Amino acid sequence: MGFLDDLFKAVNTLKNVAEEINKQTGGALGQQPKPAPNNGNPAAAPQNAASQNVPEMEDEEVDVRKEIEDIVAECFPQYELRRNVSPTTIGGQGKFLDYSYGLYRDGAPRLFIMIVDKKTCSHRIYRWSKEEAARRGITMINFVEHFPNKYDYVKNRLAQYL
Repeated sequence: MGFLDDLFKAVNTLKNVAEEINKQTGGALGQQPKPAPNNGNPAAAPQNAASQNVPEMEDEEVDVRKEIEDIVAECFPQYELRRNVSPTTIGGQGKFLDYSYGLYRDGAPRLFIMIVDKKTCSHRIYRWSKEEAARRGITMINFVEHFPNKYDYVKNRLAQYL
């Protein structure tokens, strides 16, 4: 259907390849080797013993909505964050998809954010909402819900458009 569909196909292909490699390697792909036990011998301790006290970070699912809310509160307190903003609030008439968030400054909208899944961008009502924002001179960005929307990525995207 277009660029985004091709991108999603490529991502899914890479994901399937990575899963297959993990199966073939017993899940050892990308893991650090475990240090050998020192059996009470201090001379056999790892060279970087301090790093052994750092707990392992597990890949956990990031809730992009919570990330956005936390980042706006922490890094962009001058903006008011509104949830589920209808395009009719900026003069749109017709059927639209609500913006997941609107960032307002001095009562005026500055940025709209949509949290989307892999098929949302192909829907007509999504495009109409995006076009309505553009007609009013307001930037709209989106975050794909099932992508890893880590703190720094979300913060940098918000900073880029504010």
